[in-house]
Amino acid sequence: MERRVLSDKQWALMAPHCLGKPGDAGPRGTDNRLFVEAVLWIVRTGSPWRDLPEEFGKCNTVFKRFRDWVKADIWQKLFDAVSGQPDMQYAMVDATIVKVHRHGQGAKGGLKGGTQSQAIGHSRGGVSTKKILALCDALGNLVKFALMPGQRHDSKEVE
Repeated sequence: MERRVLSDKQWALMAPHCLGKPGDAGPRGTDNRLFVEAVLWIVRTGSPWRDLPEEFGKCNTVFKRFRDWVKADIWQKLFDAVSGQPDMQYAMVDATIVKVHRHGQGAKGGLKGGTQSQAIGHSRGGVSTKKILALCDALGNLVKFALMPGQRHDSKEVE
């Protein structure tokens, strides 16, 4: 697959933040850039992991590596690396509330312990609301994306 999403300039900013670089302790991936391209392919197409083209590797291996990077907070570091200096002459904030399925409410650790990381909170809609917030700079580029409990005010997360 010749078509790539990341430019060489973007990859140069992202590469130092990846897991599995030469010299890092632990397991190493063969090609971090190809792995990031695989994840971007999934995000761009909305396809399930099992439909990942073979040139990106085995879908289960790519998914497991993706989960490792999520747990290590690597994706936030990559986003921050390519975000650069946003033009904050003025900012645009948009938020929406999403109702969580009733089976998603009983997270590991119960309503008190396990829901903080899942941004489930109390609101007029009940215990099952989640707020999605996006902060954009003056040029419309995404600066911050956050999940918040439904009862939390938008401005608290933007600060």
